[in-house]
Amino acid sequence: MKRTRIFLLLVGAALLFGLAGCENDYDPTPVDYGRAISGVYAGKLLYGTEIVEDAYVVRLTRVSSSVVSMTARFLGNDSYNFNISKDGNVYSLYSATVYNMTTTISANQMNVTYLTEGGLLFTFTGSKD
Repeated sequence: MKRTRIFLLLVGAALLFGLAGCENDYDPTPVDYGRAISGVYAGKLLYGTEIVEDAYVVRLTRVSSSVVSMTARFLGNDSYNFNISKDGNVYSLYSATVYNMTTTISANQMNVTYLTEGGLLFTFTGSKD
């Protein structure tokens, strides 16, 4: 009887100390991608290999932690919302309504490839101010 009590006491102490020191590893801190990439990106706009504008600006405004709004003249000065994904150190923007655009951001460098409805291919490369 005495052995059983000691055994139960040791098991209880092991559980108490073993479980009390654990952190919740399954509760990741939410990451605010919108805040990380929002800002003004200045760079060059190209049509093919020809520089269209040397001091071109694309603006990303945070809508939420996973959505930004992009404003650029090649979008007709309209703003469009884009979802944000991240793979390693590269952020990608995607939207169901703007399907002919590829946008990536890495180390404060933005690269955009945009095919207009008229078949014109524009490329923007810029850095965050």
